[in-house]
Amino acid sequence: MMALIQLTSCENAVYPNKVEASLSIIGKNEAELRKVLRYYRNDSMKLMAAYYLIENCKRHQYIENHSVHDSVFFAMEKFLETKPKKRDRTEFFRNQMKTISLEERNKYKVKKIRFDIENVTSEFLIDNIDVAYEAHERLPSKYQVEDSIFQSFVLPYKSSNEAPELGLRRALYQQYNWFYDVLYKNGISIALHQLHDSLKVIVGLEIAYPGTPSIYQLNKVKQGVCTQMVDLEVNILRSLGIAACKDYVPQWGNHHKLGHAWIMVFLGNESFAIDVETWEVLNDIYKEAALPKVYRISFQSKTGNEDDLKRGIDVTALYKGQNEFTLSLDKGSLVSKVGVFKTGGALNPISRPYVVDNKTVMTFTNFGNDQIYGLMEYSDQKISKKVFYLDTLSKVHLLKANYAQRISTTITRKYPFISPRKLDKKRWKDSLIGSQILVANKKDLSDQKLLITINELKSTKPLLIDLEKVKKYKYYIFRSPKDKEIEIAEVHLVDKRGEMIKPLLTTFWIKGKKRKKLRFSERMFDKKPLTFFKNKNFDVIIEVKDHQSVSGFLVQSRNDDNDIRIGDIYDLLFWDNGWHSMGQQKAESYELIYKNVPTETAYWLKNISRGQEEYVFLLDSQGNQYWPCSSRFKGDFKRFARKVYLWDAI
Repeated sequence: MMALIQLTSCENAVYPNKVEASLSIIGKNEAELRKVLRYYRNDSMKLMAAYYLIENCKRHQYIENHSVHDSVFFAMEKFLETKPKKRDRTEFFRNQMKTISLEERNKYKVKKIRFDIENVTSEFLIDNIDVAYEAHERLPSKYQVEDSIFQSFVLPYKSSNEAPELGLRRALYQQYNWFYDVLYKNGISIALHQLHDSLKVIVGLEIAYPGTPSIYQLNKVKQGVCTQMVDLEVNILRSLGIAACKDYVPQWGNHHKLGHAWIMVFLGNESFAIDVETWEVLNDIYKEAALPKVYRISFQSKTGNEDDLKRGIDVTALYKGQNEFTLSLDKGSLVSKVGVFKTGGALNPISRPYVVDNKTVMTFTNFGNDQIYGLMEYSDQKISKKVFYLDTLSKVHLLKANYAQRISTTITRKYPFISPRKLDKKRWKDSLIGSQILVANKKDLSDQKLLITINELKSTKPLLIDLEKVKKYKYYIFRSPKDKEIEIAEVHLVDKRGEMIKPLLTTFWIKGKKRKKLRFSERMFDKKPLTFFKNKNFDVIIEVKDHQSVSGFLVQSRNDDNDIRIGDIYDLLFWDNGWHSMGQQKAESYELIYKNVPTETAYWLKNISRGQEEYVFLLDSQGNQYWPCSSRFKGDFKRFARKVYLWDAI
C-alpha cells in the first residue's frame, strides 16, 4: 500500500510552471520526459539540470538526418587511419561523394523538421546529464566553471541545431577519455595541444554535404564548413566537461557575402575565442576585425525572445565594446533593420528587427565601429534605406552624395586588401621582396648581369619592370630570394604592346640542378592571376629568339585578382538613396581615374567583365580609397602577426 502511495505521489508531482508548460504541449512524449524527472527526484542538482533541459528544449528543432551517404563517412574514417595529407583528404572525400547517385542526392531536398521535445527520450537526457557532471568534475577545480556557465555551455546536448543522437556524448567522452590522463600528467596546455592535434579538422567551403550530416558522421571525417566543425568541436569539448559554445558573425563587415563561426571556450574564470581549425586565440584580433554584429548560440533564450534562439544572443559588446547611437527615422516607419552590403550592392540584415511604431528617432546599441551600414525602414507602402558610416569613435556619418563638392579619384582595387583577421595577402606580396631580375647572353649564364632587386611591393598587382632602355639579351632570369619560400602567380616577358612574348625555351635551376619543369611551374605562365607557384631557391630562365625586342619583365605575386585588370570593363557607382553610375570604363592600366565624383557618400566599383568579390568603400578628401577595418592600419599589422594559441594563452 505504501509503495502504491509513493508511486501515485511521484506520478502526480507538480513541477515548476515553465517545466509543466513544456510537458503540457508534447502529447505522447510527455511520459518519456516525466521518467527523467522521476529518475532524479532524490538528486536536487541533477533534477534542476533536467528542469533546465526540458523547459528549454521545446524551442529547439532539427532537420532529420539521412543515412544515404553513411558509406562516404565510413570510407573517410578508414582513409584517415592512413594519415593522409590535407589535400589528399579533400580529394578523397570529393571522389567518395561522386559515388552517391543523383536519385539518392535528391532525397536530401525533402527536409523533415523534427522538434526536440517530441523526440528526445528519457535514456538520452539521463545519459547526457550524467556524463556532463561526471566529465566536468574530472577537470581540476581551477578549470571548472560557475553553475550558470555550466548550465549554459556544458549541460546542453547540442551546440546549435544538430539532431539529438542517443549515446553521442558518452561515445565522445570515451573516445577522447585519454585527455584526462595527459591533463593530470602534463598539464592543461599539453592536453589541449594534443587534443587539437588529434582532431586535424579541415574547414573549407568546397567541402559540401548534401543534407545535414550528424555529429557522429562529422566526427568520422572531421571536415566541413566552419559552422559544422564548430558544432563538432563544441560537442567534443562539452563531452570532456569543458564549457564551450558557438559565436558567429552573420556577415563580415568587409566581405561580399560570408559570415563566420568560431568557438568560445570557458576555463575557470577566463574565456577564449578560438579559431575552429587552428585554435588560435582571436580575442585581440577581433577587437579590430570587421565584426558588425556577433551572436552567441545558446540553449536558453535569455530574454524570452524567439529571435535569441534563431539568431542567437547579441554579444557584440564582448568583442567590440559598448556603444550607442541614434538615427532619425522616416515618418510612418513601423519596423527597422540594420544591414551590411553584399554582392550586387544589396543590403543583408545583420540585426534583429526593431519595432519602431512611428517613432521619429531610434537608439541603436552595440555595433562594430569603422563600418558602413544600411538602415532599412519598413512601412506599409515601401522600404527606405539610409546608408551611414559608424567611425572609430562610434560617431554616425550619414552617407548621401554631395553634388556641390566633387573630387577626382584614382581607383586601384574593388575589394579590401588586408585586415587584422586576414594577413595572407600581405604575406603573398612580401614574399617577392628580395627577388632579382638578371640577364645573360651565354648559354651557361656565366655572363649573367643583375638588373634589379625587388625591394618593395605596395600591392599584389602586376609589377612591370621597364626594359625599353636595356640592350637585347638572349636569356632573362627571375631568381627567388635565398632560403625564402615565395608565392608567385605570373612571370612574363612583354613586348611594346604589352603582349606576352612566347619564349623559345623556359628552364629552371633548383638546388643546383637544371630542370625542364617543376611541379605546378606552368602556373607562372598561364595568364591566370589566381593560380600560383610556391617554392624557394629557384631560378626561372627564359630564352628568347636572337635579337628579340623585349620591353618589360612582368612579375606578380600570388593575389586575389581584385586589383584593376587591364582589358576589363568597370563601373564606379555612388550611393544617393540607391546606386548611381559614374560611367563605365575599360581599364587600360592598373588604375582607373574618375573625375567630378560626388563626395560624402559610399562607393562601389563593379567589374562588369568578371568576378563577385566587390565591396563598398569611402573616399577621403584627397580622393584615396578608404576601406573600413583595413585602411586605418596603414599596412602596420605587426601586432596581429604573432599568433597565440589556446594552449599558450592559459
